[in-house]
Parts: sequence; structure tokens; C-alpha cells
Amino acid sequence: MIRDSHPIFQGFIAFLKEKEYTGDLFVMGRSLGSAPAIEVAYHYQEQLKGLIVESGFAGARNQLKRLGVTHLFKDVKDVVGFGNDLKIKEITIPTLIIHGEEDEIIPAQEGRTLYGLSGSPSKSSLFVPGAGHNDLMTRGLEAYMAAIEKFTRGNKGPL
Repeated sequence: MIRDSHPIFQGFIAFLKEKEYTGDLFVMGRSLGSAPAIEVAYHYQEQLKGLIVESGFAGARNQLKRLGVTHLFKDVKDVVGFGNDLKIKEITIPTLIIHGEEDEIIPAQEGRTLYGLSGSPSKSSLFVPGAGHNDLMTRGLEAYMAAIEKFTRGNKGPL
């Protein structure tokens, strides 16, 4: 998945160029998709206007525990996994973290950790009260859309 994110991104850039599309380019990843989005942002910052992470996870070890598969890695000293926590420290483009406060799959603390680790001097977050992993937009559609609109338009200040 991580390896595939590079040719997919490069192909998408070629497609945009071929079609003569212009404008700001953002990368967004949700849940497991946060890993390839962070990977793309980490490697192609100069081509992107910003990174949006929705319901993302920071570190592999906690996620493996939640999934109940730590036994598969018992002989591995330092499980890096996708390295979201390591890569986001080096990402300096504007970053928006969105997470449901009641996420039962990837706890909101993971989003807070990503926010805290983010190397972006221009970062913002939205934590939706009462929202779980799969009902973020139904629980907080107005705030969700407003946060993305404000972020992609480059408005400054708190959400």
C-alpha cells in the first residue's frame, strides 16, 4: 500500500497536467488511508498545498494492540509499521487533523498524538463530539465541511 502510493500519486499528477487542470493540490487519507496520505505528503511536500488526516493513527504498536495481533510481532523489538508518527514530524505543509471523539476503532488520542507530532507550523484540528469512526460526517457534517473548506481556502485562525 505504501509502495503503491508513489506511482498512484505520480500518475495522478501526470493526469492533472495532461488535462491542464490547475489549482491547489491537497492529499487526504482516512483511517488506514492515513498511512499512504502521510507517505505522499512526506515525500511530495513541494507539490502539495496541504495534508488532511481523518481518523488516522499515529503509531503501529497501539494499533496492533487494538487489533489483537501483537503476537505476530513478538520477536520484533521496534515495530515501526507505517511510520505515521515518524513521518508527520517532518511534514511542514499545512495539516488538518479530523477525528471523532468517540472513535471506537482508532481512539481520538491517536489524532491528538498526530496533531502534537506534526511538524507543520500551520496545523489545525477538528475533534467531533459524539462521533465514532464511521459516523463523523453524520454527527458533525456542518463542522466537518466548514473545517475542510476553511483549510483548503487557506483561512487562518481557530476552527
